[in-house]
Amino acid sequence: MEQRTAMGKKKYQELCDIGIGGKRGHETLCAYGEDDPQWDDWLEEILARAANLNEVAERVGFSGQLKTGIYLASELGVGFTSESIGRDVCDGYVHVGWIETRKIGAARRAADKQFKQFKKQLCEHLYNDDFSSLL
Repeated sequence: MEQRTAMGKKKYQELCDIGIGGKRGHETLCAYGEDDPQWDDWLEEILARAANLNEVAERVGFSGQLKTGIYLASELGVGFTSESIGRDVCDGYVHVGWIETRKIGAARRAADKQFKQFKKQLCEHLYNDDFSSLL
């Protein structure tokens, strides 16, 4: 679950210097921002695929939905903190997400597995829906 802490100017500047996709020790900064964080390229691709599959599911009347955004990223192994920004930078909370660099490949595979399972359920829904009118 997300931790909430206060972020000072120094930490804010450190994150800006690292940048999305930047490394700190054995970790990669893969998400940073307020309500809709910026994502590292590999994670943005996964989130776009999830959103696309959810859109297709909605169009065909399938009730299942994949998790998206911070929820999906967390499920894939991204650790988030939510840090308050003081008035000297901006007001509000910033979500900061890190993942162990060596676990990025595993996160991609886990997403692929989820998407494959979701597509299978979606196809079963379409198959059952098409043939239910014939019975």
